[in-house]
Amino acid sequence: MSRPRLLAASIAALAAVLVTGVLLVQRAQQSDALSASTNAQVDWLGEVANMAQGGFERPTTTLPVTFPQDHAVHPATPSELWQVSAHLTGPEGAQINVQFSLTRIGLVPPDTREGDSIWELRDLYRAHLITTDSTGAHSIAEERFGRGLAGLAGFDDAAQELHFDNWTIAFPDDSQTGIWQFRATAGDVSIALDLTPEKPPLRVNADDTPFQGYAFSRLGVTGTLSTQGNADSVAGHAWFDHAWGELPLPGAGPVISDRLLLQLDTGHDVSVVVSQRRDGRGTPSVDAFVIDRDGGISPLGGDVAQVEFPRMWQGAHVQWPVAWSIRLDDVLTLEVSAVNDAREHSFTPALWSGLVQAEGSFDGQPVRGTGILQLSGDRP
Repeated sequence: MSRPRLLAASIAALAAVLVTGVLLVQRAQQSDALSASTNAQVDWLGEVANMAQGGFERPTTTLPVTFPQDHAVHPATPSELWQVSAHLTGPEGAQINVQFSLTRIGLVPPDTREGDSIWELRDLYRAHLITTDSTGAHSIAEERFGRGLAGLAGFDDAAQELHFDNWTIAFPDDSQTGIWQFRATAGDVSIALDLTPEKPPLRVNADDTPFQGYAFSRLGVTGTLSTQGNADSVAGHAWFDHAWGELPLPGAGPVISDRLLLQLDTGHDVSVVVSQRRDGRGTPSVDAFVIDRDGGISPLGGDVAQVEFPRMWQGAHVQWPVAWSIRLDDVLTLEVSAVNDAREHSFTPALWSGLVQAEGSFDGQPVRGTGILQLSGDRP
């Protein structure tokens, strides 16, 4: 698999997890016919197709990705997502996971005549914020939905700031070396993080991919997490994704995907996407790549791509694979395990997303790593 396609597979797996929640809420807002007690399967994709107007564009791969412009909303495309995933260390070695995601679903193309009301639904946004740590001092699992109205959700071009309510990412003019700022408050927990890219961005530019995007696989992170005014210093690393276009929507096929992001102590970063049939039959497929210290990307698993799940954790309705045993060619072997199994989040729909630790060998040398595992709730 080519390098652009590998990154596309990784972002596609992320889209499958994040976009689901928007589709469910759209369907709930549009119909009173479905009772809360029904277990019937609903064609979410068909419902969205019925709601969305025509006229959206597929982004072209001939256009370069530029910063800071491409951090912003691409309103001519039907869907878009942003996500930052950070693993941090706090006081006394506390392990902390911070995740922020924002998904946009376009319903009316931007060149369509404005409606009679400023409250006309043209874009729908879904955001979630997760913060968990090994001490229990900071805990957030909050999901928000909103319209794409000025000042509520979207991108402020003047401030170069992505925002949903008071959850924001501000981008500097030089996004490849400058300091990004992430700020969020939920309940009595406040987050203030500064992020500095340590590697150049990876770009999705495969000709057969109906979306564009990029990823920063390693950003250095420093900042504070505060609870009731008591601030704790934190530091670590983060991974950032942004994609726009015709993103893969859940329900479009029989396959689900899970995504593992790791930063290794050698300075390498690893992405592993495992895709499998919803009914559990067949052998899962594996798409993986490693990013070296200078940002070069190399595929893994061309000869051997094996991922097994030695341990499952029973959630409210789903058994989650919270431990992975990975073998990719003769290059990388890893045993990956959740820091805390109970990281099921009751979003719309439920998902498992949490901090993991890994150890094994890379090019014959011992290696350790820390990262984020994201599992979709739409599974057998």
